[in-house]
Amino acid sequence: GSSGVKFLSSTLDNARWQAVPVPSPGVTSEYDLTRYNRKHCNKRRANFVTWNVAGLSQSKLDEVRHWALTQNITALALVETRWPWTSEWQDPHWQYVHSGDPSSRSSGILIMISRTISTDLRWRECLPGRLVHVQLRLSPRYLDFLACYQFCFQSNAMRQADRQRWWECLETTLSRLPRRHVLAIVGDFNCSLTRQTHHIGCTFQQRVQCRTAYLEDSGLWQDFLHKSMHTVSDHLRQSDLLRALFGEPLLIA
Repeated sequence: GSSGVKFLSSTLDNARWQAVPVPSPGVTSEYDLTRYNRKHCNKRRANFVTWNVAGLSQSKLDEVRHWALTQNITALALVETRWPWTSEWQDPHWQYVHSGDPSSRSSGILIMISRTISTDLRWRECLPGRLVHVQLRLSPRYLDFLACYQFCFQSNAMRQADRQRWWECLETTLSRLPRRHVLAIVGDFNCSLTRQTHHIGCTFQQRVQCRTAYLEDSGLWQDFLHKSMHTVSDHLRQSDLLRALFGEPLLIA
């Protein structure tokens, strides 16, 4: 009277088994997808991805790495890794740069650069675990890649000072970049912004205490855009900067 299905030995002996075909060595569906995306992608377009991972485990990194390879991603910025150390390493497909802050376990930025675009890069920590600058020495123009992770909002004075310090660091970093370089900025800005057609969607405030952050972020953001348009390039339009900030990649010409 036990539950389940019982098989008689004669049933198994008389069963017909069909062999499952084994794929050819080195050829898998993932390989075909990678080859297809690489063949049909726009060769003049760089694909940038940013994601707040809320803690990065080895298994999650393996999945991201595999997905990015099949999708022909140029560069990724994974923020809030919660890794406290700083290092760089590489594998056959990617170059890795990680910036961490031992004093803040909620920080951490991991940048992955595809080796198909360049193996010649320089990088520096503008603000450990919060702002990292990677420079790819491409031809004919270098690419400056900024990965950002702003402090989340809290009403206490210390956190407000941290957020202001982050904005000032970003502004200083931008002011030191050569105008002839291509610029891409990605990351999590932890901001509440007013709606701007084609670039910023609707903002909903669920809590009253967020109203202060909403007003401060909007003011700081407008100041940042105004200064950046005069600092980065005389020919850089506001729409171009917003495309880089909010995930739509810029063309590398």
